[in-house]
Amino acid sequence: MFTKVEFAKYINAYQEVWDDRKLVIGPHIVVRGNEKNYVLFKMFNLPNNNNIKKINNAYFEDAIAKCILFKEAEKRYGTKVNDYNIGELRQVVVPYTLSLLNIIVDNKLDLYRIWKNQQVSPLLSDFIYDLMKQVNKFILDKSPITHYIEWAKKEDCWEQVKNHSWSFNINEIKPNLIDENNPSKRNIIADTENSEETRQHEENIIRSIPFALWKKIETWGRDTSLLSIQNQSAASDTAYKVKNGKNLSDSDRSKAMKIFDIVCQYNIELLEEADELVEQEKTTTETQQANGNSTLNEITLELVQKMVEWDRKKRILEDWKWKAMHNVSEGRKELTDRMKSAFLMNLEKLKKHGFE
Repeated sequence: MFTKVEFAKYINAYQEVWDDRKLVIGPHIVVRGNEKNYVLFKMFNLPNNNNIKKINNAYFEDAIAKCILFKEAEKRYGTKVNDYNIGELRQVVVPYTLSLLNIIVDNKLDLYRIWKNQQVSPLLSDFIYDLMKQVNKFILDKSPITHYIEWAKKEDCWEQVKNHSWSFNINEIKPNLIDENNPSKRNIIADTENSEETRQHEENIIRSIPFALWKKIETWGRDTSLLSIQNQSAASDTAYKVKNGKNLSDSDRSKAMKIFDIVCQYNIELLEEADELVEQEKTTTETQQANGNSTLNEITLELVQKMVEWDRKKRILEDWKWKAMHNVSEGRKELTDRMKSAFLMNLEKLKKHGFE
């Protein structure tokens, strides 16, 4: 877990960012403090919408690797309360050293390796430790003022650090660098939020919940305050569109699925009433009842049990989604069609992460 300002610190400390010929992100910016650093992170270091950078699984994995890297450096630097510490400039030396490391390796550190292992290798950790000791001494020796941290906030300090000749053996961390002849294979998960397959599956779920249950969900959300006024209104609109067979726009579908997720998380038992209510509704068509049955047949109790065991270690699904499947696998809940619809979405997500 980390806050948005901590996240900005991990990302900004890793690599310089230039705006034309002006250096706008560097470790000296990180040293200026969380709030100032965060403002510049939002301005210059957030993925944008021009397809050059985008938030996908690769961005997420690299970001977590940078977080792990930063925390490892902090741990190795130490503090006064530890039995060991390099000095008293941890807030300066850690971001400076990580930025310097990225320059030394020419931006070829294998972040995916860190992500997969969820830790920094001992060799890389030792390399960072030795580099931090040198950076710490350099700042103490070269600072023109006794307030070392104030000097470290200036771009001039960072320029001197970059231009200094450091003592290191790059071969020591060669296994931690990207092998350009044999790079790690990484599956980039495509954005399927607007795909026809996803839209159809979500609409199947929405229409499988009868009018009476959508109205009951609206009432439940109001009584428990778990649905906002906007979501209560959306539940009501969805109810009437399902009842009258009206088209669902992308916005309608998105709102309805958000409500569905809230119900699954906080009162999944409510969905178990769907089958009984369907029988009571004279307006439910045979088409609506059959919609998606062929794909739902794929979800068996045996498959659910396999998904539960696989995700027990991988932890891909949100906890509440895993617990819902676990309850079914243990026999505490019945594997209804409503459950199958939700578990089918879980299955697709797990497949993207290697589940077979």
